[in-house]
Amino acid sequence: MATPGETPTRPNLWARLRRLLSRRVLIGVGVVALLGGLLAGLSYVGTTERKVDPDKLIVQSLEALELEQFEEARRTAEALAKVKELTSDQRGMLAYILGLTLVRVECERERRPDRRAGLYLVAARYFEEASLQGVSAEYQPRVDYWNGRSLVLAQQLTLARGPLENALESNPQHRPEILLWLAEAYLKDDRLGKARGIAYVDQLLAEPMLDQKERHAAQAMKARLMLADNRLPEAIALWDQLPNEIGAKLEVQVAVGRFHLGRAQELKRLREPEADVKAAYEAAVEALTISDSRALAEAALDRGPILFLLGRAQKGAGQVAAAAENFSYVRRQYFDQPLGIAAGFWESQCELEQGDAAEAMRLFSSLLRESVRTNNQGDTEWLNQQSISESIEQAVDHYISLDDCPTAVQLADEFRSASLNRQPPIPLGNAARLRVKALERWIELLKDRLAAVPFADRPPIEQQLTEKYNDFAHSVYSLAVNRYATDQYPNDLFRAGEYFYMGGDYHRAVLAMQQYLDSNDLRFAAQARLRIGQSWLAQNKYNEAIESLTSCWVLFPNDPVIYQARYHAAECYTELGQPQKAEEMLRGNLDNDKLTPSSAEWLQSLYFLGGLLFDQGKELEARSDLAATEANLNVVEDSIGLMEQAAGYYDQAIGRLSEAVLRAPKAPAAPEGLYRLAEAFRRYNRWHEKRVAMTTIATERARIGDMIRRYDERAIELLAQLEDRLEEIRETQPLDEVQERLLRNTYFLRGHLYYRLGQYDSAIQMYRTVSNMVIQQPEVLEAYVQIASCYRRLNRDEDAVRVVNQAKIILRERIPANADFEATTRFPRDRWVLMLDWLTTI
Repeated sequence: MATPGETPTRPNLWARLRRLLSRRVLIGVGVVALLGGLLAGLSYVGTTERKVDPDKLIVQSLEALELEQFEEARRTAEALAKVKELTSDQRGMLAYILGLTLVRVECERERRPDRRAGLYLVAARYFEEASLQGVSAEYQPRVDYWNGRSLVLAQQLTLARGPLENALESNPQHRPEILLWLAEAYLKDDRLGKARGIAYVDQLLAEPMLDQKERHAAQAMKARLMLADNRLPEAIALWDQLPNEIGAKLEVQVAVGRFHLGRAQELKRLREPEADVKAAYEAAVEALTISDSRALAEAALDRGPILFLLGRAQKGAGQVAAAAENFSYVRRQYFDQPLGIAAGFWESQCELEQGDAAEAMRLFSSLLRESVRTNNQGDTEWLNQQSISESIEQAVDHYISLDDCPTAVQLADEFRSASLNRQPPIPLGNAARLRVKALERWIELLKDRLAAVPFADRPPIEQQLTEKYNDFAHSVYSLAVNRYATDQYPNDLFRAGEYFYMGGDYHRAVLAMQQYLDSNDLRFAAQARLRIGQSWLAQNKYNEAIESLTSCWVLFPNDPVIYQARYHAAECYTELGQPQKAEEMLRGNLDNDKLTPSSAEWLQSLYFLGGLLFDQGKELEARSDLAATEANLNVVEDSIGLMEQAAGYYDQAIGRLSEAVLRAPKAPAAPEGLYRLAEAFRRYNRWHEKRVAMTTIATERARIGDMIRRYDERAIELLAQLEDRLEEIRETQPLDEVQERLLRNTYFLRGHLYYRLGQYDSAIQMYRTVSNMVIQQPEVLEAYVQIASCYRRLNRDEDAVRVVNQAKIILRERIPANADFEATTRFPRDRWVLMLDWLTTI
């Protein structure tokens, strides 16, 4: 077989200068810019002092090449490039000479593999330019050969296939090596069928001049092609024929290991039986276990890639410790190369599986930083977008399985940073998806903790949960942006809006939900409009909220969310001072046949409507009181008529709230509902008292008086139920501010009702209880004054004076000087001083 550097016989000069008829398009785009600079000499037009003959310069260059005077050939070619006008053939010959001198002067002397490959690629572009411009027919085979050879040595086997196939028949002296290169091109290109590559090897094996070493190399190539063609038994049979002492046999053995490793991964992907998968991994381990370092050296095989593949096979076979050892060796030996970084990622996985999560995270962080360095950029067989993404995803999943969500999120964040800085960049959606997965589990864990801890320990967990809701929302929104062109985009936007709402970021909730609606996805359109309305409501933007909520039942009349939308619309109308509109919304829920009385929306609406009717009664009652005062005798409004209207609203409120507390006594709204119901009975009696004052018929007065007594007693019963309910809540969690105020008012109100009924001892008990609750607050004075009044009704004047004196001491010594008396009592501090002094004198 001829050596790559062997020079063919020199053709006839005039034949060399005939125009080449065939043309071929330039191939490859990777070094176009570099080629442009290097080929500038071909288009440079300079002025020379004397006229030169281009053909003569070409002949001189070719003669220098034959004498291996490569520097002289290059200088002559450079002089040729300065000629003002060259024919196409002359330009083609110039490109050929420049390419060949580059090969012999630069490429073959360069020791660094990466730079040498780059130089060969540039040389190949010269030869391609020579074919494009045209050379003599005798030189075209040489151009094809050197072009294909340069592409092979530039590690561009796919590009080399065309020139090599052209050179195969026209370069018989190089036929064996061309056949071997073509076979290798078919082996390395996964897109090509292997049958033609095997056919090329068969042609090579048919060459009579092959020596024993070349024949063994060809047989090894055929075996590897058979493996790539999934013909394992035939490949093994051919492998067995090879002598053990030759390096080519080890190459086949590694290829067998790769075959088993690839088969194991495919079986795993197809979820075949675990025993079959493990058997394939074990077969790969057996093939890749090569202990003879000398044989590896003789075969010119790099130990690092083999140990890397062995580690992967060992990990798949469950030999994690051995795999970690091999990966660690490769990482240390190739620490600044893609192979070493890739091994480090697998080593980290092994560390995780062996329980050292902290060390694995440290290693992952270091590797991600290394993966963005210049020498580790790009996609290689070992380190690429897919391998990095898969490794990090497996690690994140592992940390999630350990419930170590903070580390999982940290790893996803570091992966995102590396994704941004790699070339080509890894899609950011990969990191966002992992962050979403980790945060989702973190939220689940926080919810479980929240349900398990005592109520007093909940606030910090609730705060953290709110933070994670917002983190999750931001991550899902980022995922949506990176999946804009997929069918997941609308769903991601909706989820982001939901969690922004849950996290209290109502502004972003509106933006995300509006973007979801703009996507024209209808799956959650009604729910999205509801969330927008709720978010506007939370920001006190009631008109905007009403607009969005109204669109729910207008556009989606059959969607279940319309009942909740009406409820929130009623809240908005209430805040805007339009109770009739609010009542219309609530009645729309209560009178709807599709909403059952046991549903949460129906019960919420019932409680809300009862409270709304009660508040309207209070408003009319306040207007009646104002119209009845001496200062407002000229007011057009009728005090009695307003009170009668108020009584009508109280009567409706009693009906609605009675039904509500009967159907749902433990609903969240029940405590306030019970209080308002009791108050409705008490306030309704004010109208009854006016009726008593207005009638002269004794039987009617007696009947109304009996009704007043029954209403007061009913109010006391309801307030006792409220106290029991609040105490029941207190057993599981502390009462909130509203519940504490309800409990306090329950005692005051019951004391007042007992007093009205003449049950003074019971009234004193209520006021005593509430006074202990508010002993350092201005309200305690009201309780003490009421106790004193009860004692006087019982003709216990000394006890009354004693209680008033106690109130004076409390006012002087226990109630803070900056307490706001007028917010919760009848008088300011100075009036209370005078009031208590006067009560001690009567």
